[in-house]
Amino acid sequence: MKRLFFLLISLAIVVAFIGCATHPMKKEAGPAITVEKAKEKAPAAEAPKAAPKAVKLPDFVASQSKKGKPVPESWKKFDKSGKVKFLQVQTTAPGSPAGQGSKLDGSIGERLVEIQVDPSITSKEVVWSLKNSGKSTVWVVAAGNPQGSLPLAIDPGQTVTLKTALDKDNYTFVVVDNEGGKKTTLELKAKCGGVDAKTTRGKSMKVVWF
Repeated sequence: MKRLFFLLISLAIVVAFIGCATHPMKKEAGPAITVEKAKEKAPAAEAPKAAPKAVKLPDFVASQSKKGKPVPESWKKFDKSGKVKFLQVQTTAPGSPAGQGSKLDGSIGERLVEIQVDPSITSKEVVWSLKNSGKSTVWVVAAGNPQGSLPLAIDPGQTVTLKTALDKDNYTFVVVDNEGGKKTTLELKAKCGGVDAKTTRGKSMKVVWF
């Protein structure tokens, strides 16, 4: 009888041991640990520069443009301009009304001076030299892809340098104005790729306000 009793106890111990071995141990809940991975901020990519916005010229100024206009055959044999060409020649104009000389507003004194460059010139930058030899201030009120802000004042006796970029047609321009008159003369010289800009007469450009 005792033998049977010990056998049953032994069997119960074995069963209990097997049950503990197969039952997963319950882990004590510990404090939750949150690990935040620091995000390294990559340097912000530089936004691509927007293409320069085309200047909207007043109708009066735009009407002076000779861009894309064919040169008459009668002029070609006298053309001494070369590969960097002023499309205008020396011109005269009345001064704009007081208070309008420094604004691109289509006032009567505004004059457009354009340059066309031959594709064989690899440079895409035109360097202008503008000399005011008159008695009143001249302003550059607009330009094609200029470096620097406008309007640019050129005082009497002063010479300023201005750089503009050629567009896809190898073309650039400036618009100049004056409101004092008094026979104010603006002498315009320019270079592209070391080549001087010339008019069809083989000279630099002038605008005279009376």
